[in-house]
Amino acid sequence: MPIETKNGKLRVRVRQKSGSTPFYYWPLENREDAQRWLDVAKEDVKCNRKWPCPSEYGSTDTILTKAARTSSAAWTLRQAFDKKMELDWEGSPTEGNYIKNWKQVSEFFGANTLLADVTLDDVDAFVITMKRKGNSGGTINRKLSLLSSIWTTAHQRQKAPQRVSPWPRQQESEGRLQFWTTAEEQRIFQACNRLGFEDLRDYLLILLDTGIRRGEAAQLSLSNIASGQLDMNFGNTRTKRHTRSIPLTARALEVLRNAAKESTSKLFPRTTQYYNKRWTLVQHLAKVEGCMHVFRHTYASRLAQSGASLVHIQQLMGHKSVKATMIYAHLCTGALQNTVEHFMTSEFFNADSHLSG
Repeated sequence: MPIETKNGKLRVRVRQKSGSTPFYYWPLENREDAQRWLDVAKEDVKCNRKWPCPSEYGSTDTILTKAARTSSAAWTLRQAFDKKMELDWEGSPTEGNYIKNWKQVSEFFGANTLLADVTLDDVDAFVITMKRKGNSGGTINRKLSLLSSIWTTAHQRQKAPQRVSPWPRQQESEGRLQFWTTAEEQRIFQACNRLGFEDLRDYLLILLDTGIRRGEAAQLSLSNIASGQLDMNFGNTRTKRHTRSIPLTARALEVLRNAAKESTSKLFPRTTQYYNKRWTLVQHLAKVEGCMHVFRHTYASRLAQSGASLVHIQQLMGHKSVKATMIYAHLCTGALQNTVEHFMTSEFFNADSHLSG
């Protein structure tokens, strides 16, 4: 059972018995880590246990060994999160959501806990705790998704074992799709004017007429409206899924151009907390209930009710998967009717063909 060098990296070669096929674990960062793995292997073979030992460490595809837990190369949750943030999430429109979910995940598991030390029982306990705090299935799933993503990032770089399985995904209720009526929209903008919140009014109008996320609105600059439409292509966005172009209504274009005249950088430079505080007052005066994300739902709902297809709604909303767009499917009656009418007038359909002999 020697420690060998291959391609400049250390590895441990384990042979269960004379003549058997050797098992390799590599690459290892240093000789100290290699020695840890070697010690574990010797102990298992001495006790006539299969190496890695399934009875003690789980199945071979979810190996969680003593060496992995003590390796200096193993990552903590904080290290895995920082790497994932650096690679994919930093600068994205939903960066704030990842940070918010990370705070709760790290508070429960401990930011300095090794991923290799997180068990399925720990994940179950986290789910139970979140439920007791009143978190919905969907909210819990977002936190589990973050934990799964950072774990995968670490595993791909051989800094953690494959994550525990099966993952306890929670059932998500469909709930009621909330969107503003035209009467509610009118009361909201009237309340903004009465309170003198013109900046909030303009901010809400852009959310309503474009359907963009609040994180995306915070990044808008003059370059995003240079073409006369809203080009969602941020230079610091690490992924392509948020890149899209959104046609602008006349009032939305006017608001954005006016904002551009008053700013040399961001069109909506105020903080999230600033808008939240003012929105609380507007809700009370306008007698409406709901978060500002409802403006995004309203945009998509009105598209669906106006006859837009789910594919077009998905593109305009910037949904990565059409599954996210399916919550508006029941509103797409106009699109279905247009599809059938187009089919009935096409060359493939002849209403009287079955009557001719």
